[in-house]
Amino acid sequence: MSFTSLRDKYIKDATHTKEQPANILDQLPSYNSYETNVFIDTLNLEYQEQLSLNKLLKDENIEQQSQKVKDFVKDNNDKINSELSALEEITTDLKKLCDENKKLEMETTEYEELVKSEECCELAEKMRKIKSLKNDILHFLDGAGLRVQQF
Repeated sequence: MSFTSLRDKYIKDATHTKEQPANILDQLPSYNSYETNVFIDTLNLEYQEQLSLNKLLKDENIEQQSQKVKDFVKDNNDKINSELSALEEITTDLKKLCDENKKLEMETTEYEELVKSEECCELAEKMRKIKSLKNDILHFLDGAGLRVQQF
């Protein structure tokens, strides 16, 4: 029996989960048109920076470029360690708060009915898609070794 058939036999449900429909209450607090436009501008800026990097990498003065990298590491090590600690802390706190909010949301019948309305569901899906596209490009850029700041 092949690995794929064994996996499908025993854990098919775990690998083929159905995505929950978007919830307007989940999407509403995080949607911000201004921030989305700033994010688009940031990606355009990143694109221009990548064009500059491409030109720089084609430059044959490797010694000078290596020194710039060494200087950056020396100048930014402490700051980056501090930023990492702050992000780890807020990530933990945010996860706990989101879990609590989800429980509170389902305890209120009015919210539950509103969330299930067709208009709210359609808009929530669009808002989720915007967030997903932003996360997808950030994940892609991160995988490429690029760290784009989201504002």
